[in-house]
Amino acid sequence: MKNDVAGVQNTILFRVDTNSTIGAGHLMRCIALAYGFQHYQLVCIFLVNDETEHYLQGLNDFPFKIKNNDKGDLSEFSWIELVAKSMTAIGIVLDGYQFSENYRDTLSSIGLPIIAIDDTNTGGKLFADVVINPVSSAGTLNYKQTAPGATLLLGSDYILLRPEFIKASMSNKLTDKTQSMSDQSYQRRQACLITFGASDISGLTIPVLDALTMNELDVSPITVVTGGAYPSTEQLRTLISSLKASLKANLINTAGPIITHLEHVRNMAPVLKGAKMAISAAGGTVFELAAMGVPTILLVVADNQLNAALEQQDKGWCQVIDARQSLSMPDLISAAQRLWENNELRLEMHRCAIQNAVTDGAQRAAGEIVNHIKNKTRESK
Repeated sequence: MKNDVAGVQNTILFRVDTNSTIGAGHLMRCIALAYGFQHYQLVCIFLVNDETEHYLQGLNDFPFKIKNNDKGDLSEFSWIELVAKSMTAIGIVLDGYQFSENYRDTLSSIGLPIIAIDDTNTGGKLFADVVINPVSSAGTLNYKQTAPGATLLLGSDYILLRPEFIKASMSNKLTDKTQSMSDQSYQRRQACLITFGASDISGLTIPVLDALTMNELDVSPITVVTGGAYPSTEQLRTLISSLKASLKANLINTAGPIITHLEHVRNMAPVLKGAKMAISAAGGTVFELAAMGVPTILLVVADNQLNAALEQQDKGWCQVIDARQSLSMPDLISAAQRLWENNELRLEMHRCAIQNAVTDGAQRAAGEIVNHIKNKTRESK
């Protein structure tokens, strides 16, 4: 579909950040939506802080423009307004809980349609023209009060996946003819994956790996993934070395467990495709794990993760453990042992994940946003 919102090539701005405190989930789903906008010939520009700019520059083939506020004499809103005017911006996507109600109110005065990506609707008025929340229960969150008149894109039809997962997931889609092949492919998977996002905001990577290897579970090989904002890389490397040395010295396993530590992974799809099971934070990775058919133990570490995680658990491919206050290691080890040792259970969870994966949500959301902006443009003429 060719973009004809205003008869020229137009721009969508994204205001989003990542750091070791908030993680990269907000950024990743914005990237997914930006790819959706590419189907409508829109230019996407990410307006970010220094830390996020550094993170984006480390991504593989990041195709979108990046702008940082290098105008030291300009406020954030003056900077955004300047970029909007110079780039013929037709809307701005806002994603992140650091953007308060007052922030959104001030941003709305610029006059750009605001597209808010939200999870819980607990931050006051959104001042949004479009709201995206991909959880099926989002319809109960009363967005008509916080965003009156907005176009509401709610539910799993609007799950935002990046292209690498869409392509891989589409190749996994089950039919009567392909299920046997998919099952055989899954049976060749070997690794237990441990991943807690770009920054592991709750510091779970090290204690989970330690518990998994020291409880006499025959879980191997293990793949540990950490992102660019992970703060404890040296400690993790030391732990992996000591685990191998300790287990070898005690003859528990002459070679020690096979542990692979992957850092700054540029494309997670192949990693997930090799995972027999996963232990993961319940952030944006949830939908990626589902698309790749990975039976998963999801650890909820933030309030905004709970609804989406429980919804996915109901679909039969994952188990949720609430770790918002603390993580019960005995509960986790029990769940990991049950899943690792039960091939039939994992295979059924794998099938459920693939059958329920949504692959076209980003393009669908982008199309509805474009239509909303077109309609607003016509009304204003």
